Amino acid sequence: MNILLINWKNGENNPFGYFNENLKEKFQEFGCNSFIVDYDSNFLTRISEITIDKYIHLAITHQGIGSDLQLNSDKKCFWELVQIPLLLLHSEHPSFMSNNHIIDNKYVVHSYCI
Repeated sequence: MNILLINWKNGENNPFGYFNENLKEKFQEFGCNSFIVDYDSNFLTRISEITIDKYIHLAITHQGIGSDLQLNSDKKCFWELVQIPLLLLHSEHPSFMSNNHIIDNKYVVHSYCI
C-alpha cells in the first residue's frame, strides 16, 4: 500500500511534521510505502512526481489541510478528480477553520478523534 502524508510546515511549531514522521515509520513497519509531501506551492508537482511510479492508495492530512483543493473553476474537489481517498484526522471542533470541514464526498472522509 502506498500512503501519502500531507504536511503543513506553517502550523505553529510544525506539529504535523512530528505526527507524519511517526505515521511514516509505523506504516513502513506494516510494509507500506509512505511519502510525506508538504502542502506548499510545490504540492501538486510533488504528487505528480510520486504518482508517475506509484499508485497512491490513501492520503492522510491533519485538521483538513488540503481538503478543499480544486484544480479548475468547476469546483470539483482535487481528491475526487484524481480518485485518491483522503482521510482527514481532525482534533478540533468543526466550528474552527470551518472550510477544512466542508468537503465531504466518497473520496474525502473526516475523522474526529478528540
